[in-house]
Amino acid sequence: MLIKVTKEDIELGVPDHYYECPIATAINRSTLCSAGVSEYVTIMRDNERIVHLEKHSRLVKKFIKHFDKTGKGKPFSFKLKV
Repeated sequence: MLIKVTKEDIELGVPDHYYECPIATAINRSTLCSAGVSEYVTIMRDNERIVHLEKHSRLVKKFIKHFDKTGKGKPFSFKLKV
């Protein structure tokens, strides 16, 4: 599944916040799950359980590190292996 992190996701995102980072917001918008994103993994849950756990690509890790330091970033897309 292609996830698009938009300018709006970035503007609304909160640095160092597991559930409110731009990537979690983009995943939540694109799926029926609730996503939590750390520097290393994405965890997706439905109402009852974890439904997907995935390590990040280099591109996603780079975005997270930059966003957490500066609160800024450029829109991008990445594939989520759901």
